[in-house]
Amino acid sequence: MGEQCLPAAATLLAVLPFFSPQPSAALPLSPSPSAISLSLSPSLSPPPPSPVLAQFPPSPPEPEVLLRAWSLRQCLRPQILPSHLPCYPQQFHSQPLLKGQFGLGQAVSLQDSTSSAPEPSYITHYVTFKISNEDFSASQWNPVALEHRLLNEHVHHELQFIYHRAFPSFQDACILEFRPGSGAVKASLVFGGRALGPSAREVLWILYRQVKASRGMLGHLFLDESSLAASGSPLTDLALETICISFTAMKPFLPELILPGSAPFVLLEDQILHLVTPVVSRFYKEHPQEGPLLLFSNADQWVRVSMEYKFQNSIPTHLRGLANHLAHSIMDPILQKSSIVANGEKAELVLYEMWLQILGQPFTKALKDKTSPEAQKLRQQLTRWLTRGLRSLQNFGQVVVEEFQPEPLTAKVGAIFFGATPAQTLIQDSVHQALYILQKDEGLRVEMVTLALGTRSSGASCQPGTPSSTLLILNLLLVTLILFLPQVLK
Repeated sequence: MGEQCLPAAATLLAVLPFFSPQPSAALPLSPSPSAISLSLSPSLSPPPPSPVLAQFPPSPPEPEVLLRAWSLRQCLRPQILPSHLPCYPQQFHSQPLLKGQFGLGQAVSLQDSTSSAPEPSYITHYVTFKISNEDFSASQWNPVALEHRLLNEHVHHELQFIYHRAFPSFQDACILEFRPGSGAVKASLVFGGRALGPSAREVLWILYRQVKASRGMLGHLFLDESSLAASGSPLTDLALETICISFTAMKPFLPELILPGSAPFVLLEDQILHLVTPVVSRFYKEHPQEGPLLLFSNADQWVRVSMEYKFQNSIPTHLRGLANHLAHSIMDPILQKSSIVANGEKAELVLYEMWLQILGQPFTKALKDKTSPEAQKLRQQLTRWLTRGLRSLQNFGQVVVEEFQPEPLTAKVGAIFFGATPAQTLIQDSVHQALYILQKDEGLRVEMVTLALGTRSSGASCQPGTPSSTLLILNLLLVTLILFLPQVLK
């Protein structure tokens, strides 16, 4: 195989004390840069060193040996990496090490060939991504500049923080390459122990989830999300094991919901996961992995929920019907059924829109704010009584009080049905009866102004339906063509 990766064991024992008086056992020592080749995927460890090496007395270390040991130690400890020795990416290895091979700050130990206990092994994955910050100076890509070392340490710290939380077997990270111009970064991640190491897609999922949850950032650096990859697996590979779900939660949006870990975020996260995760598991007949990606955003003062689940293996993402399954299965009124999109597919629903005039009550600015007690109380009253009046009808799904408008005070309400709907006159009678009971029991006088069939949700795509104005223009063009075509042909 050419030149040996490391000096003899006894020679290394004589060298290491010069550099590590109080050694750290955090990582096994990797082979020397002189004979290590770059690989994009993890591989099995080489055979352990022969015990014969320990039978000879150590010889005085040569200058070349000292340089090799020092530079290799620096690659394994990137947080103290000198800027002029950037880890030798072209020589970094991807082979795991076994117990008995040379470890950082450890004496050489001989393997017991008769031992039956499993030996710890180490595996290396490589992650790549692009930094999209436009204000980087040229010095930050210069290996001899202080700015470059600070950038190196920042990326290293962020990767350490992310993967230590995700995998107990994570050992260390090493920044291998910063590429000026493109902003590309390449780093190695070492995992070790007796447990099986993570797959490339699991490593990529952890990085993707962190960057996505941080709104496209790694620490204070903006990343190009599409550039994320791990050991040759891009995001298109990750899509084979993940599903995407989004919907509107009819709860007032609070600014704290932007911050993962805040008290409002944690409370709503627990509620959403309790509702959605069991339904997803039943649909795919497989439990997704823990720790899905969950994000909240402002949707006209309500909460827009974006979720991504990852499974252990590839799943039939082409399987249709998840949106319908969610709409039929989740009965909690917090979820707006007509807003559900799952894997690019909307639930197949029919929407009736109605305008209700509220008599004897003036419009106030508080009713424009969905977070105000006045708006929430009036919305809950209308939702409760209209639901009681309509729930006995065939295929009834949900009532949504969308907004209040002034002069006079009017409420826009949506009544959602699954598939075939009852006759419109039957819906009108049920609404009138519900409003009569509302006035009798709570003294709130409400009259129906209009009731009309709204836009039907299509299951074909997550994209919004064609606007009615566009359809009108197309119809006018068609009529014009029909009228004037005979004259053109003459």
